[in-house]
Amino acid sequence: MIKKLKCHCGEVEAEINLPDEGFSKIVKCNCSICKRKSATMSMVKNEDFKVTKGQDKLKLYQFHTNVAKHYFCTNCGIYTHHNPRSNPAMTGFNLGCIDDVDTFQGHIVCDNDSKSELCIPFDIDGIKYVLDVDSNIYNAFCEIDEKYLVKIIKEF
Repeated sequence: MIKKLKCHCGEVEAEINLPDEGFSKIVKCNCSICKRKSATMSMVKNEDFKVTKGQDKLKLYQFHTNVAKHYFCTNCGIYTHHNPRSNPAMTGFNLGCIDDVDTFQGHIVCDNDSKSELCIPFDIDGIKYVLDVDSNIYNAFCEIDEKYLVKIIKEF
């Protein structure tokens, strides 16, 4: 089964060849960099991961022993994949970069076509809500929009 991976801006894309049963293992690594990026990831053999677009947009980050290779998009900054120090023959990849994978089940899922978003959490009688306003226009919202939406919410 082939899964498509892409960064946030779409400049970097990859194909992942998975076994028919899907992801063999889903992890959150606790090494110093993975802890900070908090990505949910899975792994495949290097030959089952292929960058199909934007190889020139990828930036390599290495530290400490310089064995592990961590890649991110130079345009949007999203971590897409890495080759771990413990097993450089494998490629770990960011499950959040695969559109049909929900890494936060039970949470609000934003519209992938949204170019701007304004989220305002609020509470009514002890029940927590989020007003989530999306737009297909970049930078569609400003502080004034948020101010007046908060004011409207307080009227409830």
